Amino acid sequence: MWQALLDGLVLPQTENYNIFSKDNTNQEFIVDGIESTQFSNSNLQLPKYKFVHDRVQQAAYSLIPEEQKKPIHLKIGLLLLNNIPVAEQGEKIFELVNQFNIAVEFISPQAKRDELAQMNLIAGRKALASTAYPAAVKYLTIGIQLLASDSWETKYQLILALYETGAEAAYLAGDFRQMEQLVEVVLARAKLH
Repeated sequence: MWQALLDGLVLPQTENYNIFSKDNTNQEFIVDGIESTQFSNSNLQLPKYKFVHDRVQQAAYSLIPEEQKKPIHLKIGLLLLNNIPVAEQGEKIFELVNQFNIAVEFISPQAKRDELAQMNLIAGRKALASTAYPAAVKYLTIGIQLLASDSWETKYQLILALYETGAEAAYLAGDFRQMEQLVEVVLARAKLH
């Protein structure tokens, strides 16, 4: 990061960016696989950076080989999930979900896929509330696809919420064919209480 700062490609967003100067080798990030990260001094806040321009970010992204992009998005998603306080995750749900959705094929334990389906439901509802109907449809559709085939028995409330909210979003987005498909599934699978 230090070289990118010196070259003017990224800008610091916090005052503590200078703790990572190239002369300061005691403090560094330790990445343990893609599961977790630790910071060597827990009393320090992680510095934040942003690219000087979107085009610089796009150029940097284009340099990443295609086969590495999805695993990198998974790593970014895990880093965000581990470093965003739970209370703030709702505010940053799109940042989290977008990273994981790009790398969805690398998320294999069904329990993790169920968690991501729940996150897509939250993102879908938030997109729906802000009248971003096509985005809501996208999140809700991905959420449905993440669930196992037996989810109507094992994750009933989650799958019902995904289908119902998906039908509403599809209707509001003007995609009546998808809305009808989702409603048909709900009518066939929903339990009468």
